[in-house]
Amino acid sequence: MKLNTVLSWLSNLFNPPEVRRKKFLQKQWNEIDDIPAMIQGKGSISTVVEEERGEEEDEEEEEAKLRAEMNMLLDGVVSDIKRIKDIANRLQTD
Repeated sequence: MKLNTVLSWLSNLFNPPEVRRKKFLQKQWNEIDDIPAMIQGKGSISTVVEEERGEEEDEEEEEAKLRAEMNMLLDGVVSDIKRIKDIANRLQTD
């Protein structure tokens, strides 16, 4: 058990968490920097990006249609509730 503690201490001495974190962040940043180069450099990737944009637009249109349909259904529910209230009020007055 003491050996593991000593090895851990030596590991942290030569490779502290801050250094490991910096290396990890640098690797992520390099990957992000490569994305524009990949999009500009390869036609297939730019085609994929354009297709994804088209799919996003289709999804937005579908979402707008679904919202409109949902609003129509909610308007119908509101009118039904008003009708039920009117009927209930008439029954109470009789």
